[in-house]
Amino acid sequence: MKDNCTVDIDDGRKLIASEGSSIESTLNTFKELMVAAKEDFYVDLDKETDYVELVADIVVVTEKNPMESIGRAFEENKYVKRINEILNIDSSIFTFGVSPKGGNPASKNWSDIRLEPRITMPTRGYDVHVVYRDSNINNVLEFTSKVNSKIKELIKEMEGTS
Repeated sequence: MKDNCTVDIDDGRKLIASEGSSIESTLNTFKELMVAAKEDFYVDLDKETDYVELVADIVVVTEKNPMESIGRAFEENKYVKRINEILNIDSSIFTFGVSPKGGNPASKNWSDIRLEPRITMPTRGYDVHVVYRDSNINNVLEFTSKVNSKIKELIKEMEGTS
């Protein structure tokens, strides 16, 4: 463990991973792992790895009500209206998720971002789940360094405050 991050190295799965509760410390630990692999163990990461993946679960506290914000963003959607008719209820979208159009979650290049109201504080917080996978390490490191600002921007858009 380093800086409250867990490091996982599994040669059989060709896996080098760091996991933590802070994006910054997890990213720094991961970068240190990459440097050590290259400089201390002479690992050519471009040849030895198939892909690099960020998996992050983040809690975002907000002033706006996530249930209302997500629901409002999709209330005029024709599919929601049809679902209401089918189920005979007044429903609302609870989870918002995006992924690459035509992408495949089993591919080496994939992203998936989901926002939903936090179950324990649905009127004040979001649970955000992010998966970002790429065969180019630098793309993952760049995305990871900007993930907090990207999530804030998505939430501002959802809440209509951008």
